[in-house]
Formats: sequence, structure tokens, C-alpha cells
Amino acid sequence: LRVTVRRSDMEVARAVCRVGARRLCSSGAAATHSTAGLGAAPGPAVEVQQNAPRVGLIETMLKARVHCGHAPGYWNPKMAPFIAGQRAEQHVIDLNQSALAMEKALHLIRGVVDAKGSILFVNTRLQFETITRRAAIACGEYFVTRKWVGGTLTNSDEVLGITRKPDLVIAMSLPVLNAALRDANQLCIPTIGIADTDCDPNSVTIAIPGNDDSEASIKLYLDLMCNTIIDVKERREPTTSARQSGETEKDFVSSS
Repeated sequence: LRVTVRRSDMEVARAVCRVGARRLCSSGAAATHSTAGLGAAPGPAVEVQQNAPRVGLIETMLKARVHCGHAPGYWNPKMAPFIAGQRAEQHVIDLNQSALAMEKALHLIRGVVDAKGSILFVNTRLQFETITRRAAIACGEYFVTRKWVGGTLTNSDEVLGITRKPDLVIAMSLPVLNAALRDANQLCIPTIGIADTDCDPNSVTIAIPGNDDSEASIKLYLDLMCNTIIDVKERREPTTSARQSGETEKDFVSSS
């Protein structure tokens, strides 16, 4: 369904957030009533409180302009289920689905880090090189911020300086990272990717619908993911939440 409204882009996105919040509340109430006879805590207020983090995430995504997609002429039809409407010749992404996908992605990241797996951040767009590199270093993980070299994963000991394949690949821009995703899929490595409206969401294990052209959006994705990684590492090993600075710098040299 395509809906063109005569309001500002921000107002459209806020309307999407309000609808999502109402859906969360109504679904919470329905779940509470359906289980009331089984001893569940009565009243929708409990369910609303449990979903409050997602509502807060949606508001944060709104401020970072995660909802801003491309012009309809540049869209990928596979992204249709994730588009809430359009305004001023620009698709508006459904932030309810963006927040849900991010929650799934963070859950996967927690599992990988908890199992002491390694994560590879990939973002070869020049304007986001610095923030991607800094984020990966901050959480003690690997990164590629330059052109994807053939054999990066099949020869990871030579290219990345690690003796085993990464357990998760996070692609910050799907259209320009097709080669990286093919390598990961060939090796059955799970992938997380930011899917703007011109992307194929089926090219990754978990697609997060969102703007991949805004620095504010990219920084938000990185902050959420890296904070999750750091939290798990600190809980697992309080005194060694990340690699030592010398090892991290080595990662930077070999990965760039």
C-alpha cells in the first residue's frame, strides 16, 4: 500500500511510531487477557512497560533519520513490506519493523559474543570509514573499511590476521557489499545488514530496514551493536572486555 500524505517527512515517521506504539499496547493487552486464566499478571500496563524499550528505540531511530529511504524510482520491490508510505518523492521506512529487526540482530550478536565468537564489521563507503573503524576498535572486533579484496574470508589468516573465519559479518551498506555477502554466504557465515529501500533484504540473514546514507543513522547502528558487544564482554570477562590496544591496532593495519 502506498500512501502519499501532505505532511512533513518527520510527521509521517512520527505517525508511524504512534501507530506502532498503539499496536504494541493493543497486542500486549490481548496477550494479557488471553493468559489471564493461567495466572498471568493482569492488565495491559505490564505489557506496555515490557515493550517500552522498543518504543524508545523507535523514537531514537526517528531522530537519527533511519526512516528516510530513497526516491521511489530507485527502490527494490523486495523492500515493499518494509515501506510505510512516501512523502516528497521519498519512501518512508516503517520504523516498527526497523526496531524489531534491530532487536533480532542484537540478540544474534549477544549469542556470538557470549560464545566467544569473532565479528567482522564491513563498510567500504569512504564517508563512514572513520566511524566504522573506531566502533570496531572500541568493542574489540574486526573491520574492513576499504575495498573488499577477493579471498578476504577464504584467506582470512592472511587478509585479516585471524586464524579462523569470523562467526558473524555485519554489512553496513548492502548494495556495495555484494562480494562480501557472497563470500559469507558461501561459507555459511550468518550476516546482518542495513537494508535501505534500494536493497535486497534477502541477501543477509537479518536485514534491518533503515537509511544507509546518513551518518547519524550509521552511527546509531554502530553504537547499538558495539555497546551490546561491550556489555556482553564485560559481563563475561569484567577485566578484559576488549583486546589490548596493541592487538587492536594490528587489526586496523591488517584490515585496512
